[in-house]
Amino acid sequence: MRSSGKLLEAFGFGNRIGGFGFQLEPGVVANTTTALVVALIALASEAWALREQPLVMLGVMAVTLIMTLVYLFGTWRFAERTLI
Repeated sequence: MRSSGKLLEAFGFGNRIGGFGFQLEPGVVANTTTALVVALIALASEAWALREQPLVMLGVMAVTLIMTLVYLFGTWRFAERTLI
């Protein structure tokens, strides 16, 4: 099974999301979907864990968001270069 399928299966989704039969295929779509899911989980965890320290929370969340955006744009840029 693909790595994105294993991640979704760990959270009880399997390869089907929302009953629509949405299949994650390898490549850019699976990588960006997995990155977005993990980033959202990380942001929610950071917000909950650091709720008593709002300035630290915002700093940590900003770093997570910047790292996610760098990864996503890097992945898309790589895909664009290899597909053309």
